Amino acid sequence: MTTILIYSQGGIIILSYQPKSYRKFLAGSVSAAMVASTFAAVAPADVQQADAAESFSDVSSDYWASGSIQRLAEEGIINGYSDGTYGPGEEISRGQVAELLVNAFDLEVDENAESSFEDLNDESYSTPFAEAVAEAGLIMGRQDNTHFAASMDLSRQQLATILVRAFELEPKEDAEANVADIDDVNESHKENVKILAQYDITKTSDGNFRPSETVDRAQFAVFLERAMEVSQGEESTDVANAEAVNRSTVEVSFNSNLEEDVSAEDFTFDPELAVTEVETISPEDSEASKSAEGTVVRLTTEKQTAEQSYSLSYKGEATGQTVTGVNAGVMVDDVSVLSTSSFEVNLDETLDEDVDESEVEELLDVSVANNDDEETNVDITNLTISEDRESIIVEHADNNLEGTAGTLHVNGFESDFDYEDIEVDSVEGTTEQIRENEEQQLEFTVNGIRDLSVEELENAGYDVEFLYSSDEAPFDSDEAQEEGIINGAQAPSSFRYAVSITDEDGNEVTSEEVSVDVNADSDVTEVTKVGLFDGDDRYENDYVTTANEGNKIESVTGLNSFGEEVEADKKVESVTSSDVEVAYYNDGLHVNGEGEVTLSVKFEEIEDPVEMDLEVVEDQEISSVEENNTTQRYTTSAENDTFTVVDQYGEQWEEDEENPESIDYTITDEDGEVVQEDSATIDDGAVNINYPDNLEGEYELNFTYNDEDIASTTLEFVELDVTEVDEFSLSAEPESVDLADAHDDSNGDFYENHEDLDISVTSAAMFDGADLSESEVKDALTSLNDSGQLQVRTSDEDIATVADGETTDVTAEQAYNFEVNGESEGSATVYLEHVEGDFTTTLAQVEVEVENTISQIENLALAEGVEALEIQNDGGWDVNQLSSSDADLQDYMIDNVDFSSNDGQAVITLKEIYGGETFVVDAEEA
Repeated sequence: MTTILIYSQGGIIILSYQPKSYRKFLAGSVSAAMVASTFAAVAPADVQQADAAESFSDVSSDYWASGSIQRLAEEGIINGYSDGTYGPGEEISRGQVAELLVNAFDLEVDENAESSFEDLNDESYSTPFAEAVAEAGLIMGRQDNTHFAASMDLSRQQLATILVRAFELEPKEDAEANVADIDDVNESHKENVKILAQYDITKTSDGNFRPSETVDRAQFAVFLERAMEVSQGEESTDVANAEAVNRSTVEVSFNSNLEEDVSAEDFTFDPELAVTEVETISPEDSEASKSAEGTVVRLTTEKQTAEQSYSLSYKGEATGQTVTGVNAGVMVDDVSVLSTSSFEVNLDETLDEDVDESEVEELLDVSVANNDDEETNVDITNLTISEDRESIIVEHADNNLEGTAGTLHVNGFESDFDYEDIEVDSVEGTTEQIRENEEQQLEFTVNGIRDLSVEELENAGYDVEFLYSSDEAPFDSDEAQEEGIINGAQAPSSFRYAVSITDEDGNEVTSEEVSVDVNADSDVTEVTKVGLFDGDDRYENDYVTTANEGNKIESVTGLNSFGEEVEADKKVESVTSSDVEVAYYNDGLHVNGEGEVTLSVKFEEIEDPVEMDLEVVEDQEISSVEENNTTQRYTTSAENDTFTVVDQYGEQWEEDEENPESIDYTITDEDGEVVQEDSATIDDGAVNINYPDNLEGEYELNFTYNDEDIASTTLEFVELDVTEVDEFSLSAEPESVDLADAHDDSNGDFYENHEDLDISVTSAAMFDGADLSESEVKDALTSLNDSGQLQVRTSDEDIATVADGETTDVTAEQAYNFEVNGESEGSATVYLEHVEGDFTTTLAQVEVEVENTISQIENLALAEGVEALEIQNDGGWDVNQLSSSDADLQDYMIDNVDFSSNDGQAVITLKEIYGGETFVVDAEEA
């Protein structure tokens, strides 16, 4: 017999490598008694047999592990609780693993065993199992074998070793073990994790196994069923691979050539995915199995659900293969060009209702190939789905095709284009509105599709003229008439324009007149979101009660005429109710009964009303505490904790400040003896519970309201060993600072080490699942300083520094809370480290960010009408002769102006805080 030691944070698990005859018994035990005991390990009286997963109220049919839970429940392998729940997210502990191993190895259990562990007494539920596995050498205790730590969890890598041994899984020489984080797996488990990956028993979306994460009941069910399917599948079928290659095609490859014919009935999926056709193909013709050693079968299926996992069976036998439904693609029927920067795609099938523009964009592959077959990708700047969802319009202004010729490729569809030569047959004005506070270019298209500039037309030999309904300012300038640039600040509220283009032979084409509205950015044309308000406070819940009586409806956001979201402050004109017996509105909300109601809200100056759906429910009542059915862990020095009181809707209780409610509570020990009984007043929706001194072990905290039990929380108190802290962590407040807060807008001064750039970093620690108090954290840090030196530093001192600038040695008091100061834009990591001799250990880290919302000037030029920057005899200059679209340029933004009289140019350098860029402009001596 060979003994294998598996090291873990919880101690050493010792697995004995048994002969095959005994291992077969172990495999049988895993699939029955072992698993049943694991999943029932809360308390024997609380467990019931589940006929099927549908009986579990907390496992919905679309839950990711529903299939595995249902099938194992139907086979009587796993159990639920007497309240009809399964608890899929509950973690498996060392105590439960002990019971699992007792059943798996058929160990003799002494129900009256005396505990040899300090953290278990003779009456503890886990004591008989802990003593049995300890005596058998299967699980050793912690802290020199003095503590069993029954509540500590089972990791995924430990489970990997149990499954490989139980099911006699051997390495597959020709199978890849794609585990992205294999280097994070403990050496004693690494080979077993690889084996699980080879058999597809572990397969996560990102390829990471996450070895140190705790296994929960749902994960255990899925792992177990997959292992059982592999064990059964190897005996009954030799399916090597199964993969969905598109939304309705799955390719299945076998390890050998099939002699018999296959039919659609031979292949089934769970959940159900109908197979309509099958075709045997050669590996060379396969998309997923080109290197298959045996037969490849292509299945035509009904449409798969994206990201849904389907378990494949062949001739009624599980194959151990799982197929993941692919995302719906965009199948192109036709492409038509709308302009040189947009096109319309007609689809060969209607888009699903749940697919939005961003998802469609991800499914589009758009590229352009020139006449030399050089292909470049096209960057989509906007995408619009038609109302019937049978076509989409794609804009790609960043890859304008003007002046080029080639082929547009859209998901395999090809459309030729040629925009190299300019021949004007028609012109159409396209601008229908401009902004009232900006200079804007009036747009036009040529021949219905080409977005040509005035300069491009003039270079091709055409004359362009803009015609207006007025000959007064701003339409009387050369800029307006020759270039179509209009100053919105001077324009009337509306005007008309047309575009005339004349070729070298005097042939003229003129567009029809276009009406243009001049609109402000802040003008709301449509209200998109409304809310209920009590004064200035907005009500955020998706239901209302009589407590909302009198709440006002107000507009929150809307769209301006340019389609941009803006704040909306519109006055309510009228409100109609779909059911006045439930609720109606008359200068405030009136609640009459319970049910659903729609309020149609009409706002002044807004054409379309906004519908507001409300559900009126019974008034808020105290129902539970947020921490119900959880385990709260503390050290033995913990004095109190705060629990959040919630109503029947799961929302925090909003108490009457004049008549506050109170909740009774009782703390009992493991023997059911009361150790404290009291009441607590609800304050800000929470109650503070004071704990008696010297609590150690496990207790139950029960809450009672109006003589009814409303919640129960398990309390676990552990003795703190400050030298054995599990982990430290750092938090930053705030996580981000802005250099603009240390900037004086009046003179451009920037104040280094400004208090608004200070970030407070605080240390925290955890021991055995319990968060430590401030004094306990400091004690733990002190113990580290006794064995070395604590220090703090940042990853980039140009971005952020610790208070003294350099890496700083600190005391435990200083390490608990210290300051970091923002210096320049970027992200930096703050480290808390322990230096011991030549070794430095990172205890904790946190990322901080320094933003810079000060205007960064990326372009600078001479102001309009200025031909050269005038340099005075004393080197002075006038900032008003310069301009930038990035900011209102001020002289204090400029660090230096270097004038070269011989070159007639000036080199202008900005201060670093404004970007530090350098620009060259024409200049002359004044």
